Amino acid sequence: MSVELTFSGGVLVIPCMPQLSACSRSALKMWVDTLEERDRVEGHYQTNIFDMKSMLEDRIKRADDINKAYKHFRLEVAKSAEHSKSGRPISDRLLAHLEQDGEQAKREIKCCI
Repeated sequence: MSVELTFSGGVLVIPCMPQLSACSRSALKMWVDTLEERDRVEGHYQTNIFDMKSMLEDRIKRADDINKAYKHFRLEVAKSAEHSKSGRPISDRLLAHLEQDGEQAKREIKCCI
């Protein structure tokens, strides 16, 4: 003769022994209930982790899109700029130099973070 306790992890079969008291049986039942509660809570947090990871990926993608749009906007503004005295547009060489300075400043900022 035995006692079977079913929980989400499977079935726990405990042989009935005369020395196994009602107190021991209730302690085992509490243990199984605690295991089920742990599994339920773990599943809840796994769901939260998944949701937050997907939100983070979305925000990173959005930040990258905004960064690309800003770089494009900045380049267009620089291309349409004119020298105040001569009225000539800014040279491509100077635009490339300004772009390199911006990239170097970005790397310095990332280095310090």
